This record gives sequence, structure tokens and C-alpha cells, in this order.
Amino acid sequence: MKGVTKLAAYNTCKKCGAHLDPGEKCDCEYRKALDIVSGEHRKPVVHTLKIQKKFFNDIVRGYKKFELRRFDRDFKVGDKIFLSVYENDECKNVGIIVKIIYILSNCPQFGLHEDYCILGIEVEK
Repeated sequence: MKGVTKLAAYNTCKKCGAHLDPGEKCDCEYRKALDIVSGEHRKPVVHTLKIQKKFFNDIVRGYKKFELRRFDRDFKVGDKIFLSVYENDECKNVGIIVKIIYILSNCPQFGLHEDYCILGIEVEK
């Protein structure tokens, strides 16, 4: 497929980095057009959030590819998050930058409270 890199279990859109099932077409251009029409288009933002060391280590090792967070910010796919390690309410001056590649929200029928979201993330290279 033009514009898509083939990987083992899924494809990756070269334009937006979305993970796609085999044969699935990315709708990033359509979503971008909708954002422009609705006036919601904006440049990606870098959010700064605290993270516990045990979860930070799992992200660094590649085991954890999501964040469960209160949906109290204007998270958008493409935004970046600087995750800063905190222990005992003290900053450890260690952090990592991840990119939001997916947002799951507004699913109370599946147990996800409306004030929370699950962010699909990948470590910035």
C-alpha cells in the first residue's frame, strides 16, 4: 500500500504514525479536514505530567504503551507528553517524552468514567 510501512502484526501510516490493521486505510486526512472545518485544528502541544517510577520504567522498557489519565487537558493525537518521575512528592529530575498516538474516551458503558481517558503512547525517538 502506498504511504504505509508493513510491520509484523499491523501497518503504520507514514503520514500520522497510526497503527492500522492489515488492509485498513488510515483516516488521518479526513480527521485533519474535519478539524480544520470545525475550527479545532491546532499545533501539537507538549503536556507535562507526573509519573511514578515503576510505571516510568515499564514505559522505558517498552512494556507499557498506554496511560490512564484524568481527561482534564485538551489531549489530541499527535501531542507529546513529558512524563516526569516523582517519588514521595519529590521530583527526581528524570523524564521521558512520549507521543499520543490514540485516545480512548467517553466509554462509560465499558467502565471508563467520562472524566478519564486512555492514551495510546509511543516513546519519541
